[in-house]
Amino acid sequence: MFKTRVLICDKDESYLNALVRYLIASESSFDITCFSEEEAFLRDEGEYDVKLMTENFIELEANGVGKKGEL
Repeated sequence: MFKTRVLICDKDESYLNALVRYLIASESSFDITCFSEEEAFLRDEGEYDVKLMTENFIELEANGVGKKGEL
């Protein structure tokens, strides 16, 4: 069975927890990874089908700081 790989990044841990609980309850096939800390996000090397990220995480990804192919 194919699972949609989802990355969720937001500094609001309550929001992350609520969204993950909602997605799990939806009975869809998701493989969910979430980060509320930028340092942990920067260490991640996963590949994702869908990304839900706040602006600060988008900027980090765009700049490639700490990711594969570091600047």
